Amino acid sequence: MKQRLLNTKIWSDSWFRQKLNPLDRYLFIYFLTNEHTSICGIYELPLESIAFETGLDTHDLVKSLLPRLRPKIMYKNNWVVIPNFIRHQNWNSPKVKTGIMAEISQIPKEIVDLAIGYGYPIDTISHSNSNSNLNSNSNTNTKLSSKEDKAKPVYGNPLINKFLTYLKEKTEVIDTPVKFQRTDSWILIRKMKSIGKEKVGREPTDDEVMNGLKFLVDTACSDKFHSQRAGNIKYLYNNIGAITKSKQTKKWAII
Repeated sequence: MKQRLLNTKIWSDSWFRQKLNPLDRYLFIYFLTNEHTSICGIYELPLESIAFETGLDTHDLVKSLLPRLRPKIMYKNNWVVIPNFIRHQNWNSPKVKTGIMAEISQIPKEIVDLAIGYGYPIDTISHSNSNSNLNSNSNTNTKLSSKEDKAKPVYGNPLINKFLTYLKEKTEVIDTPVKFQRTDSWILIRKMKSIGKEKVGREPTDDEVMNGLKFLVDTACSDKFHSQRAGNIKYLYNNIGAITKSKQTKKWAII
């Protein structure tokens, strides 16, 4: 049987107290405590099940109740997304981190992208997991010099690190607000992985995806039209096809 701890400060939270009426609060607590919840805070739950278990009308749920819970709780295609859920988990437990990432790997891409867009800290988990693995290796005694440490990218996810570092090298200025760089990069990477899977019939490796990202950036930078927006990650995402159309080569089979 699952157990969920509810912080008593929820009743003094300004958003919870001022924005939600009693019925909204009931539904909000239901999403935090029902038996379908997962450790990552993203789980599948049909609308009919929500209505049956809460006693609420499906029409009321769709038209008014669920919209009022945004952005704290999102509901799309029978999936519940609670962006801040994992911030209240035990970050010091490698078992918990592994469990969260294992569950995330089973969630549809569009749902993960939605969660990231609303602040779901997936990069922090990945980076934290990597650090835990490094720290647990008793054979790793090498320490970075202060100069090397300062030069390390701080974006979190290794693939995002590499992409943002390469993008900055090629364009000099990343034309995306810092607070959106990780999120936009991750969404772009997810799209590239999806394209790669369709093209080659398997999940592309991180190296293959990185090669594809380099190809995308290089092509954009070499084009008179696209070069003006090459440093904008969202622009790259929205124009993958247009950017690479004129340079379809076997250099990168994924695009």
